[in-house]
Amino acid sequence: MRPAPAGAGWPYQLSQPRLYAASFGLGALAGAIGDRISLGFVAATEEQVGHHLEAHLRKLPIDDKRSRAVLEQMRIDEAQHERMAWNPVAVASRCR
Repeated sequence: MRPAPAGAGWPYQLSQPRLYAASFGLGALAGAIGDRISLGFVAATEEQVGHHLEAHLRKLPIDDKRSRAVLEQMRIDEAQHERMAWNPVAVASRCR
């Protein structure tokens, strides 16, 4: 377990294992349900990450080109992951 941020007390430290267990449990449940549903979760997550990155891009100063380039590439990557989750057959055929 990583150290708590400065000023974080014991509730933060106790929540880390719970958060890990909850995310592991949700992932295991999605995997048990089947690929179609679990890939839907992947696509939805990638979409939310894309929105989050766009919000950060809007907040960045225009002249911060280096940070913009990194976030823009991350946004492009996340959009590609979302498309791949919606079309797993095409992804599988490219991996052969």
